[in-house]
Order: sequence, then C-alpha cells, then structure tokens
Amino acid sequence: MNRKKLLAYEESERAYARSTGKHCVKAGIIQNLKPAFHDLKLPWSYGVQRRQAPLHALIFLYPSTLVFVPPTTEASLTERLGMDMKAFLQLCDHGLITPMIGHPQQYADRAHLDPILQRKPASIWARGDEVAHAYANAKEYWKEARRILPLNKIHNLKWVRAKWCRQYGYLDGKVLSDQIDIEICTNYVNLCIFGFERFARTITETQQPSLIAKRLIEANEVATYPQLLGVGGSINYGLSDAPLIQNVRKQFLLDVDTTYVSETPSILLNGLGVSFPSQINAETIKRFHADGMPRHLQKAWSGFEQAIRAKGKDAAGVFKASSQVEETLHDALRLIRSNTYNLRRTKLAKISDNIVKTSSIAGIAGAALAANLNPIAALLAGFSITGFVAKNTRAEKMAVDAIVDFCLSMKQPGYAAHLWWIDKWKSGNESKDA
Repeated sequence: MNRKKLLAYEESERAYARSTGKHCVKAGIIQNLKPAFHDLKLPWSYGVQRRQAPLHALIFLYPSTLVFVPPTTEASLTERLGMDMKAFLQLCDHGLITPMIGHPQQYADRAHLDPILQRKPASIWARGDEVAHAYANAKEYWKEARRILPLNKIHNLKWVRAKWCRQYGYLDGKVLSDQIDIEICTNYVNLCIFGFERFARTITETQQPSLIAKRLIEANEVATYPQLLGVGGSINYGLSDAPLIQNVRKQFLLDVDTTYVSETPSILLNGLGVSFPSQINAETIKRFHADGMPRHLQKAWSGFEQAIRAKGKDAAGVFKASSQVEETLHDALRLIRSNTYNLRRTKLAKISDNIVKTSSIAGIAGAALAANLNPIAALLAGFSITGFVAKNTRAEKMAVDAIVDFCLSMKQPGYAAHLWWIDKWKSGNESKDA
C-alpha cells in the first residue's frame, strides 16, 4: 500500500480517536482506551499477546486475541507470530485474531503487509497519539522528553539498536537513530499520559543511559501496554518473562493483572489431538470455540499449573501433582469428547474406512500388533484369515467401528509427567548450549 493511501488511513484513524477520546480521559490522564477502539467490537473476554507468549495457544484460550503487527520483514513477522501468513489471515477473518498496527506510514510499500492492511486494522499509534494530544497534554510531555532524555547516548547503545533493528529491519544509520529517539520519547510520554509522570521522571534521574532505556521499556510493558496495546484485555506474557514482569510491578508498585503462558496449553491441546494453525485450518479452531471448549481447556490448564507450582519441579512432586489434577483433566476431556464425539468419530471413520479398503487386512493386523492395539489386531486378524472383510461391507463397517471405538476410548497420558520430562529435556539442552 502506498504512502498516500496510508496517510489518508492515518487521518481517518485520528478522526475516530478525536470523536471518542474524551471518554478515555479523566482530569488529563488516560483511564481507559476502550472508547477509542469501540469499533473493533471486541468480545466480552479477549487476550493480548506480548513477549514470548505462544499465539498458537492463546487462540484456543480466548474468543479473540489482540496481536500487534510491526512493520518488519516477512521472515521476522512469521517468527514473531509462530505461524505463516495464510494461517494468520484466516484466523483474522474469523475474528479469532484482532490485528493492530503502529504508525501507518511505516507500513508503506511493503507488499507482504498489504493483506493485513487491507483488513483495516486499528492503528494504536494514530489513535493513542491523537487521544494523548487532544486530551492528555502530550505536546508538553514530548518537549520535556526531548529535553531531559540522553537520546544521543541511548540510540548508540548496541542492545538498543539491536532491539529496534528487529522491529524495523529496513532501517539503519541515522534513520534508525531518529526512529529510536521517537520510540524512547514515546515510552516516556506514555508513562506521563497514563498517570505515571512521577515514575517517568524518577527513571531519568539516573546517570546511566542504558538503565534509563531499560527501565522506560520495562515500565511501559507493565504500566501502559495493557491499555495502549491491549485495550484492557488480558495481557499474556511467556512464562520466561514472569520474573521480569513481577520485578517491575514490585519496583514501581504497579498493580496490573497479567497472565503467563507456559507449555501447558500446548500439551493439553496435543492430548486432545488438536494441532496448530500451520497444520490446521481456521474452521477447526472456530468450531473448537463454538463447542465451548476454551472454558474446559482453561479449567484443566489452571488446575494443572496450580498443582505444578505447589509441588515444585522435583520428579516425585510433579508426578504426585499429576495424579491430583488427573480428575480435573479427565472431567474436561470427557466433556470435550462428548461435545465433539460425533465429529471425531466421523473423521476417524473416514480415515479407517480408507485404510481398510486400500490396505491388506493382514498388514493392518500386523501394524496393530506392533502398536500394541491387541483388540483391533485380533479382530482384523480374524477378518484376514477368512478373507470375509474384502467381500462384505458389513464386516468392513465392523472393522472400522472397532478401530474408531478403540481410538476414542484411549486414555490421555499424565500431563504433569509430560511437563516434567519436557522441562528436564530443556534444562539438559540449555546446559549443553552453555
């Protein structure tokens, strides 16, 4: 999309923010940005993806998930999202993902971003900046930020340049430095317009440019982004970020509700036989929500992680936690099986029917024995001896039903034990890498 179109797009975003922004602010401080994003028609509950949080898990846990899409390269975007663009756009079209963008003009002439821009995502930069300038004294805070921040020293820090190179991979030299100046000032101004002016000024009192930049970024992550990027949704971080976020909350006395996402939803979803968007289409995930599955998944996930936290990471404790939470998991799984039984049976029956018709019965029996599926093996072996299955559709149906019933009745493994071994394997690899 060319710059001229994006300039017009930005103005329309700002106009909407001007017309709704007065409802976001009280006494010159932004309290709640939801009115400025009312047109998104967000569901009653929605998640927000932040650092390291697995998007492929969040889309199963929330009716919709807000996802910030930076103006970066296609490769970096795919890595950030954890899925290819086709899957991402499918989920956007079904409302399972709500994309958000930054400054519209930074997305100009980047063909790989056009499919996202064509869906008219809200610009958090245009709307937030307009509300801030029109109703929250942002102009004066911008002047103050440029006056008191050591921008020349900050934008030359190696880690700072590396951070924004990842987001703006097409910028370098002075252009990148100018963009970093804008980003750092924005972090300062954000704190001020959301009522954390005292914190912002305290941060700048240190004489270390690196520490100023680090603390501004961290404070925004907890203090302003839940509203600015999340519009009041449940902001989710990766589990590895938990110590950092908790430290910032304690340091700045910030009481902000946050959620951390570990490997657990992935383990639970695998146990249900649900694969991720690179292997599954958006219709399947939409049906998962339509069947009311997220609440059961959340219940199992919550109970599981509480038990893990209570028992620690020692082998005996984790296995004990596994048995304690087993009932909760199986309750959820039984509900899921009951709600999706017919769908899963139909799918399994088609696969099994095709195998029975196109493969030798003896071969299937051998494979079943190797997989320790003795009831099926015995049944199929009996058919292969008589040769009856090849001539009788009723016998074919019996074989298919036996396979399907066996698959549907299989018990799920102990998830806590899975988590224990995954954690142990990761720790071992990290030690090797070190």
